[in-house]
Amino acid sequence: MRVSLSHEVGGIGLLVRETAAVLNAALMSAVGRLVDRSQRAMRQLGDVPCWFATGDGGRVSAERLRALPVLALEAKWATTLLGAAVLNGRDNATIVVEDGATCTIGEVRDGLAHVAADRQGSLGVRLAAPQPVLTVTGVKEFRSWPERWLRGSPDDSPVIVRNGDLDLASVGAACCEPTSWVDHVVYAGSTDELRQQQRVTEDRARGMVATSDVPPGSERIVESSATALAYVRAGTYRLRVRAAAGGRR
Repeated sequence: MRVSLSHEVGGIGLLVRETAAVLNAALMSAVGRLVDRSQRAMRQLGDVPCWFATGDGGRVSAERLRALPVLALEAKWATTLLGAAVLNGRDNATIVVEDGATCTIGEVRDGLAHVAADRQGSLGVRLAAPQPVLTVTGVKEFRSWPERWLRGSPDDSPVIVRNGDLDLASVGAACCEPTSWVDHVVYAGSTDELRQQQRVTEDRARGMVATSDVPPGSERIVESSATALAYVRAGTYRLRVRAAAGGRR
């Protein structure tokens, strides 16, 4: 029996977490077959590891993808952003991808795609699993007033690429490193207790990265935040932690 547990997907929104769990269950059989075929192909090549890109621009092992296939949704866009940044030698950049009449804008920060939970993505449903933060507009609209679409970007020199010139997603997938994302709610009666809860969550995120065959001690915390929730009892916080391996291979 294949079982999907919504807490493994994470997130505090009941609806987005339930939706992610339902999609996860629906994808398990198909992704399981894909993983089996991929592993057989890798074995024919010799001692080659089999990894899969994820929607946050990282990668996970075959076993983790088999259990949580929902994590791989929107991986194409996450790796496309990363591939464009890698080819242009940028760790921090706004990426503008022109594809026909459509222009898709995203960001790479500290060598990772800028992602968030509770995004609709191409499926049109909000999910707890992290996905790239994208803005879509027309190419003509972007070219006529780029400052409007780049407002708030981390730099003044965006990377502009045309989809189809290179397989940017494959480049990004070849360069991505293991990542993890923990997003949950805790109760803390004091500042010291909150800090302890945050340290425990960070250790959990590092541990998830460490299981992905990375050099010992290379795990790093990319994002760690604690936000008080005003609509529940005092002392309730949302902890959100993102971890990754130390650098790209």
